[in-house]
Amino acid sequence: MARIDRRLLAGLGQDEMFRMVRVPVSDAKWATWKRYCDEAGISMGRAITALIECELVSVFGASGEAPILAGRAEEQLAAREALVDARERQVREGEERFGRQNERLRLWEDQLEN
Repeated sequence: MARIDRRLLAGLGQDEMFRMVRVPVSDAKWATWKRYCDEAGISMGRAITALIECELVSVFGASGEAPILAGRAEEQLAAREALVDARERQVREGEERFGRQNERLRLWEDQLEN
């Protein structure tokens, strides 16, 4: 598998061609990105290409950094885990309240029978 990944990675960037992409981004982020690229002296498209290459290299393990998308997925997973923990806590608290209420009802039944 590692050999296949190395071959694929070696083939990246060999036959470059222009592609059109649509980027969902706010005007403020787009303007900031443009200023950043202008300061770096590269085109916005070339900078996006560098981001794509960086992400692909990190996915194939040639870099010590975690992939950007994997990091985002981990953040989303952590948020979902926190949400599940909160829901489990609510359910547990509800079950405890139900148990206490049930015990009170049993005591009242016993008192009524006596």
